[in-house]
This record gives sequence, C-alpha cells and structure tokens, in this order.
Amino acid sequence: MGNDFYASKLPAISKKYELTFILANIYTTELTQVLDELLRIKSGTAICLKLHPNQFAEKDALEAKYQTFDNVDVIASQKNMDQILSATKRIVTIQSTTVYEALHNNIKVFILAKKITKHMQIYSIILMFIYLILLRSYLLK
Repeated sequence: MGNDFYASKLPAISKKYELTFILANIYTTELTQVLDELLRIKSGTAICLKLHPNQFAEKDALEAKYQTFDNVDVIASQKNMDQILSATKRIVTIQSTTVYEALHNNIKVFILAKKITKHMQIYSIILMFIYLILLRSYLLK
C-alpha cells in the first residue's frame, strides 16, 4: 500500500535558486506578472521558470522576455522536476502536483490564487499583493 515514490527524499545539495516558478500554459500570464513585479523589486535573486511539458514551444519567447536578467533561468526539458526541486528553496505556482513533492522535501510553497470569476478579481489582487509581500520578506533576508 502507499506510494514508494514518497518513501525517500531528494538528495541534499546546495540550492541554486531562491525561487522557482512552476508554470502551466493556462497560468503563465498570472505567474509571469508576479515574476515581473518581483524582478522590479529585487532583480538579483536567482530564479527558475520551470515550464510544463505542454508548453515547451513557449521556451524561446520566455527566454527572450527575460534575456536581460542573468539571474533567471527558463527550463523546459533540460532538467527533470527532481533536479529542479533539489536546486530550489521555494516554489511559486497556482496549481501543480509539484506542490506535494516540494512539501515532502521541506521546500517552501507559495500558491497564487487564480481569479475564478469577475467577482473574485479584487480578492485575487489582494492575495497577489500579500504573496508579493511574503516573497519579498523571504528574499530580503
């Protein structure tokens, strides 16, 4: 019974990334907006953008968007999720099974609320602001 995958933890290695954004094609806009604001506030933080397998075709466009930031790596299939999680301290996502893997491996998780309806828009903006404050407090340590 159970899942042997979660029986062991990832090997402890030095953490290259302060923050990893776990993307999916339906959430890329929201997550890159948060990243853009974070880069405006503190541009030198080591950041990884991990693309979902269904969005590898977007890699070139995202690399072009962030080419002026030496601290941002856009990863498609060059590394698997275990390698990414081994190298990061925190993840940001909207919805991903990677959350379970990250929590299992004692990696901090930030879940960004996605607006569901027009009535949720203000709520979502408030949550985004709160998450940015939290991210900033962690990254300024």
